[in-house]
Amino acid sequence: MQTRPWDNAPTPIQQALVRGHRWLAMLESGVAKNLTEVAALEGMDRAHVSRMLNRTNNEPPTRHIEKLDMPLPTNDNDSHYHL
Repeated sequence: MQTRPWDNAPTPIQQALVRGHRWLAMLESGVAKNLTEVAALEGMDRAHVSRMLNRTNNEPPTRHIEKLDMPLPTNDNDSHYHL
């Protein structure tokens, strides 16, 4: 089987999704109270964090799911990762 680029390193979309879900977890757990705090903790602009969270929360069109090539959650601990 031929190795695909995303088999060895995450793609930018995969990295963005992981980052967005991490930020959601920070908000849900109380580590950060709002997007401003998330941005400060991550050393990023609040507007960028807001845009990325909006994209993370939007369900991707079906045609893009195959491109993610990521396993779906298998247990309740991953239940907040909706793809």
